Amino acid sequence: MPLTIRLEDVQRRRIAERFDTTDVLLRSIHAQSANGEIRLLRHVDPYGDTVFNGLQARDVVTEIDELRADVSTDDLSILSGIRDLAEQCASGVHLFLMFYGD
Repeated sequence: MPLTIRLEDVQRRRIAERFDTTDVLLRSIHAQSANGEIRLLRHVDPYGDTVFNGLQARDVVTEIDELRADVSTDDLSILSGIRDLAEQCASGVHLFLMFYGD
């Protein structure tokens, strides 16, 4: 399922946006689900909306780093883009990392 990942402010205005049209994130989460290290991203709903606040975004950055170790070079750019949004969310004030499913 394609995902749209957005950095939004408290009034839900889009600050930045990335697209995962090839399911890189969801495939990576599924592949890593057995190790137990992916605690937050495993809750991303491919059919609905998922939101993480700035405090959670710090952990999302760590989890994406775990996922990035096991993906191809082509897929790495998608995860890196999502990681960049998570870093901005974690370092900002009143920002949210939104995952919009299909």
